Amino acid sequence: MLEKVNEKQFRAYGNHMPGPNPSTRLYGGQMILQSYLAAKMVHSKRKIVSKLRVSFHSPGNLTDPLLIDVRIQNPTHLILRQGKIISTAVAKCVSSSRELFRLALEHNNLSNFGSPTDYPPLEYYLSLSSGSSQYVQDSIHEYVERALFETRPESISDFVYLNTKIGFKLRVWCRLHQRFRDNVFEDPLIVPILLSDYLVFNPVNIELYALGFPDGVFAGASMNHEIIVHKVDGFDPLGYFIYELECTVNSQNNVFMQGHIYDESRDCILTFEQQGFVLSKDEALSSKM
Repeated sequence: MLEKVNEKQFRAYGNHMPGPNPSTRLYGGQMILQSYLAAKMVHSKRKIVSKLRVSFHSPGNLTDPLLIDVRIQNPTHLILRQGKIISTAVAKCVSSSRELFRLALEHNNLSNFGSPTDYPPLEYYLSLSSGSSQYVQDSIHEYVERALFETRPESISDFVYLNTKIGFKLRVWCRLHQRFRDNVFEDPLIVPILLSDYLVFNPVNIELYALGFPDGVFAGASMNHEIIVHKVDGFDPLGYFIYELECTVNSQNNVFMQGHIYDESRDCILTFEQQGFVLSKDEALSSKM
């Protein structure tokens, strides 16, 4: 995924990965992953990336090469360019997995969350000829059309904003979509890192609907994304993961998201946090006038 240019530079060529919705914008999850891989390559096998914080400066496109400049300090600083700087990152590394912070399962309420087969995938709801409104069909179609992950939400009504509530916690079983499952992943963390940025604006929409903004999110972007690694091996990158996410709406335009990713044995692999901004449909239209 990355070509080594020299000891402090790495390059990735397009076509790059778009987000889960139709977009010409580079997927933030890819920028996070590229920074993680560059930090790993700099430190070879001597170090484990335990924490990574990425700040997004401007959107990247899907075709121009990505160049990552690395400044080997403590912690390691990375600058991702696409003609211009599109993100900067700081990576903290440790020498052993024993130094990773373990997140105890008893602190997380997963006991009432079923197995993957207890919840149908989104494709199932598209295939229904009755019992599912056109609104539901339209709401989930874009997730299915460009799916990076197979998605099995705990509640389809919550997922498509039919049951709006404040303080909602999104819980979904996800695994890499079938079309990508022939890939070989030398590092199993690649998949959960990509997943960490996948559905971040779904609970934002739910919160905004519950707070009385019926248009929800028309446009939005993350300002930063941080991951904390709890587990680096002992799980199947092609297996199912629990994606758990909640958000706080600080204002109509500013949101904070925090989540966890668990493997099938329900061990926590990653904690992630994001701060983002959103625009309603009216605001997005007025900004173009």
